[in-house]
Amino acid sequence: MKMDMNSLPDDARIWIYQSNRELITDEVAQIQELLTRFTGGWKAHGQPLQAASSILYNRFIVLSVNEETAPASGCSIDDSVRVMKEIGEKYGLDLFNRMLVCYMNGQSVVCDPIHDFWAKRKGGVVTDETLVFDTTVQTLGALKHNFLVTFKKSWHSEMW
Repeated sequence: MKMDMNSLPDDARIWIYQSNRELITDEVAQIQELLTRFTGGWKAHGQPLQAASSILYNRFIVLSVNEETAPASGCSIDDSVRVMKEIGEKYGLDLFNRMLVCYMNGQSVVCDPIHDFWAKRKGGVVTDETLVFDTTVQTLGALKHNFLVTFKKSWHSEMW
């Protein structure tokens, strides 16, 4: 069953996979097709999951599950990780590098290794008003409201 993330409740659980590079239009379409096929057949202990996927900013792959209908299990989460690894291999992407920090520079998404990000913060390139992506959000509602926030409102500022 094909689902749209907009049809899931705000408390739906999400997983965000951040790409090390921007996806081109053809890749977005192809990967979205693979994700739609995967989420349409995603199961936990034989129970179909009410799941959806989306690609945001040509950079972030988001999987979402409405756990009110059936919760994702360890094995089903392992299945999703396997699919992400397969996508990464097929398209030459690193979807598991948690040492990248992504932020907006004008209309462009920039992803820097964390040490470069902190150097840019120290140098004033990244300011309190720079919009940063919080890939640690865990629900669809948090994705809608807290995924892209100013540096001063992000967890990054607490680390600063």
